[in-house]
Amino acid sequence: MWIVGVRSDYRDVFWKMAKPALRKGDIEDIIHVSLVSHHLISFAREAAKGDQNAAFYSPELKARTA
Repeated sequence: MWIVGVRSDYRDVFWKMAKPALRKGDIEDIIHVSLVSHHLISFAREAAKGDQNAAFYSPELKARTA
């Protein structure tokens, strides 16, 4: 939650979602969303840069560099 809510460039979007959930006391949902969103955003950015395959089932696997 520290990375997503404080350090990320998408923290404003996160807090727009998180504030109503905090008011309701849905801490578990906030933790879940922060973990999943960070993973998906990081994965998408790596794929867009060409550092990662866009899909695990892609017919052409990108060779990983050491």
